[in-house]
Amino acid sequence: MYSVARPCEVRWVNLSQVVGLSTLRSFLRMESHMSRCFAAILLVTTLVAVEVPAVPALPDAQVYAVGVIPDLRGMLQHTSQALGAAGKTLPPGMLEMGLGGMLGDPGLTKLGNGPILVAAGPGLLVPSWGAILPYADAEAVIAAVSGAGLLAEAAPGGVAIGSAPDGPGLAKRMLPALDAVRAGMPADSDLRVVVGLDRLSQAYLPMAIAAMQGAASAPGLPAEAAGQRKLMLGMVAMLRTFAAQAGALRCDLTVSASGWKIDAVQALRPGVLADAIRPQAPSTDRPAERLGAGDGPAVVQMHGCMPPRIYEAMATLLQETRRDPAAAALIDESMVAMVRDCAGALTGSFAMRQGFAGSPMRQLGVAMVRDQAKAKALLDGARNLFSMGVLADLMRGMGVEMVFEPAVRHAAGLPVDRISYRIDPAKLPPGQDAAMQAAMMPTQEMALAPTMWVWGSPSAEIDAALAGPRGAPRLAAEALGAGWDLYADLDMALQMKMQFALMAKQIPMFAGAFAEVPCGHPMRMAAALGEGRYRLVIEVPVEQVADFRNGFAGMQRGRHQPAEEPETPAAPVF
Repeated sequence: MYSVARPCEVRWVNLSQVVGLSTLRSFLRMESHMSRCFAAILLVTTLVAVEVPAVPALPDAQVYAVGVIPDLRGMLQHTSQALGAAGKTLPPGMLEMGLGGMLGDPGLTKLGNGPILVAAGPGLLVPSWGAILPYADAEAVIAAVSGAGLLAEAAPGGVAIGSAPDGPGLAKRMLPALDAVRAGMPADSDLRVVVGLDRLSQAYLPMAIAAMQGAASAPGLPAEAAGQRKLMLGMVAMLRTFAAQAGALRCDLTVSASGWKIDAVQALRPGVLADAIRPQAPSTDRPAERLGAGDGPAVVQMHGCMPPRIYEAMATLLQETRRDPAAAALIDESMVAMVRDCAGALTGSFAMRQGFAGSPMRQLGVAMVRDQAKAKALLDGARNLFSMGVLADLMRGMGVEMVFEPAVRHAAGLPVDRISYRIDPAKLPPGQDAAMQAAMMPTQEMALAPTMWVWGSPSAEIDAALAGPRGAPRLAAEALGAGWDLYADLDMALQMKMQFALMAKQIPMFAGAFAEVPCGHPMRMAAALGEGRYRLVIEVPVEQVADFRNGFAGMQRGRHQPAEEPETPAAPVF
C-alpha cells in the first residue's frame, strides 16, 4: 500500500496503519449510528402499499446466479446515451464494436434478437460462468471465443460459452427456467439478475473470513493495532451471523438517458429476522416536520419507521453472535439489552439530515418516543456503553475517547446534553491524528422530550427542531411514488467534496478535487417491507455521475499545483 505525500512523490506506509485507520473510521461511523438507536435502517409508511414481489427460485442447486439480457444491443445503446448525458460521449457503436470483437462479430451485426442468458456456478477462487448467445452461425462464434481462451459449444437457440469446462453446460441447464426468471420483469429493464446470496455465502464466505482473521491476527502488528484487531475480529463474527440471514436477491437494471435505476428485492432465509420483516400499518408520526428545509446542501436526507419487532430480532442475532469469543469481547450484554430496549422506548419513526453549510458539518435527527422513561434509560445505557463500557475501552485503546457533558444548556425547557471526542495522538500511528479528526463526527447535542429525541449540531438545529413543526424537506426520492416505507436522498458527490476538502489540509493535491462541482444531484432511494423480504429502488441520475467525473478531473488538475505545508490541528478536542 502507498499514499501520496505530495505531487510526484510516493511514500510507503505500514499496511496495518492504513487498515486500522480505515477500520476505526468505519467503527466511528457505526458508533454514531448506533448511538442514534439504529435509526437509519428502513422505512417510512404511507397509506398506499408498494408491491414487494417474490424472488424467482434458482432450480439448479449448482447455480449461484442467473442473468438475463433481453436486448444486448439496446442495453449498450442505452448505456452510451447515459454516459453521453453525463459528459462522457462515446463514438457511435464503440461498445458494440468492443464486445462484438471478442465474439468475432464487430458491431454485433450477426447477433440474433433473442435474450442472452448468463449463469454462474462453482469455481475455485471465484465462480465459473456460462452464457448462451443467440447466434445462428455457431461455428464462427465458437472459433472466435476459443481463440480468446473460452470454451464454446452449440446450444438450443445459439451458442453456449463459458469460462470453465462446465460453463457452457451450466448455462444450458438453466434454459428451461428462463421464463420463470424473467417473470414480472419490466418491459424497459435492460438486465435482470437473480443471485443466491445464501449459496455464495456458503461457498466463499468461509474463505473470506479466514483471510480477514489472518490479517487481524498477523504477527508483528504494532501495539496500537491491538484494539483494531479486536474490532476486526468482532466484526467478522457479526458478518458471519448476519450473512447467514440472506436468501436470494433479484435485481433489475434499467438504463436511460436520465440515469441508472436499480430495483432489487432481497429475500431472507427462514429465521428470526425474516419473521420480523413484514408489512406494517401506516404510521401517524411525522418526525420529518421537525427538520425544515435545512441550511445548505445535504449529503443525506431520509425519513422512515423501524418496526419495533426488528429491534428485537437484531438483539437476538447479536446475542447469537456473542457465542463467538471474538464477538463477546466486542458485544457485551448491555449492548444486546440496549438494542432490545429500543422496541419499548421508540415508536420506530425517525427523520434525519446531514449536510454542510461551509464548515463544520451540520446534522439533525429526530426519533419519535413511545415511552419517555424507557427512552431515558435507553440513552443512559448507550452513553455508558460508549463512555464506560467495552466499546469505550476499545475506543480509548485506539486513541479516541467520548466526552459526555450533561445539561450544558436548556432549550424549550429541556436539558441539552453534549457529546464530543478527544484524541490521544500517542495511541495513533504517527501523523494520523489530523486524519482521525476528519473521520469523526463533530460535537453533538441531544435533548429528550416526552414524544421525541432530538440530536444534532450546531445548537441552532436542536433549538429549531424543539420549537415546533416547520415543514418536512422535499426529497427527490419522493418522485418514486407514494407508499414506500423509506425515502432517502444521498449525494455521494457532495460527500466526496467535503472529504477531499478535509484531506487537502494534509495532501495539497486534493485541494482541487470537487472544489468547483456544484453537487445537489442526489441518488434517490426508496424501500418497502414484504413478507420475509424487502424491496429497494435506487435511481442514480446522470448529473450525479457527471459530478463525479468533474470532481476527479479537478483532482488531476491539482496534481500539478505546488505543494504547501500541511496545517496542524489547533486542538485535539472537537
